[in-house]
Amino acid sequence: MKLSAKLFGTVAVLAFLSFIPGSMAQTYTYEKNWSYNNNSYNEDYDFTHFDSSYYDSLPSLVDRVKDAVVEILAVQPNKDIVSSVKDTPEKSEDAPINKFLKKHGVNLPDLKKEKMALGSGFVIDSLGTIITNNHVIGDSNDITVTFSNGKKLKAKVIGKDSKIDIAVLKVESDSPLTFVNFGDSTNVKLGARVLAVGNPFGLGETFTTGIISAKNRFFPDNPYDNYLQTDATVNRGNSGGPLFDRNGDVIGMNTLIYSPSGASDGVAFSIPSEVLIPTIEKLIKYHKIDHGYLGVQIMSLDDKMKVGLHLNDTNGALVASVVKDSPAEKAGLELGDVIVTFNGTKITDTRSLQQNVGSSEIKKKIDMIIIRDGKEMTKSVELKAAPEEKKSEE
Repeated sequence: MKLSAKLFGTVAVLAFLSFIPGSMAQTYTYEKNWSYNNNSYNEDYDFTHFDSSYYDSLPSLVDRVKDAVVEILAVQPNKDIVSSVKDTPEKSEDAPINKFLKKHGVNLPDLKKEKMALGSGFVIDSLGTIITNNHVIGDSNDITVTFSNGKKLKAKVIGKDSKIDIAVLKVESDSPLTFVNFGDSTNVKLGARVLAVGNPFGLGETFTTGIISAKNRFFPDNPYDNYLQTDATVNRGNSGGPLFDRNGDVIGMNTLIYSPSGASDGVAFSIPSEVLIPTIEKLIKYHKIDHGYLGVQIMSLDDKMKVGLHLNDTNGALVASVVKDSPAEKAGLELGDVIVTFNGTKITDTRSLQQNVGSSEIKKKIDMIIIRDGKEMTKSVELKAAPEEKKSEE
């Protein structure tokens, strides 16, 4: 058994991979229970007096949410590591145990051709809608969900998005399922206490606590969301698991850790509920998300650039190049243009443009205000869907 993870610099997604022996659903009924719960936050207290109420209430909080958190096993063709797996006597067809099993009609799948991703997820309605990270399930069409009581159900993929790293699954249950509600991540304060739940290293359901260490964290490869940062212990296998506030509402989905060693160093990142909710709604309705694509290379403006371009205190994104035959070229954008407003939103830097372009509708006329040679002008553009692997262009 070995660990494997997709890395963003020293940031690792939390899927746990191990070697094992051994279609998208189009429509279904679901229950929309995942609007924000309007619970008030009361995180202000006297630090000179230890408040044990939160810790005293943890067992009841855990008991209330544990049945809605699941373990996810996703089996898929193992294209990346075939050459790294060597036959051992235990894996060989000639091994005594394998001969014995084969004699009794048990055939073991080729260890070289399959892998299993172990991750986490959580139920958001009583009819079996489950949320996890896209990197947990990958391209698998063989997904098993295990509940806290040991019950196992096969899951279908309703929709997924690799850029935001969210997948929506559906299981069919003969009885209503326990589910959790979303909280409002925009109202969460720094220092607020949180509970992380998941399946680290495939060990099974595990609960850890911490606080919100930071908000609006992001990485260059992930321009579509602003992570919540927590010091709650999160490891590989926690991917897709919920991050609860003290009221038992989901304010995030655990997705990344920042760690030189690959294990928890107290720096973990969760996709906030403010991103989860609209993404889930789109995936349920359309099964995928077409992120907008403009077709420019962009740079942030520093003070020297502003002086040289006579922009004074103007903020925006500087166009470094325009991709041929792209929506930007068709709209008349040129090298040196500064995009200051896009679709009615002021652009403060490259990230704000990336987010606005990525979240805008495709095949629809959108106005943007640019500055060229010191003069302000308006351009109209019709975005197209972003290529799946497009990283450096917007």
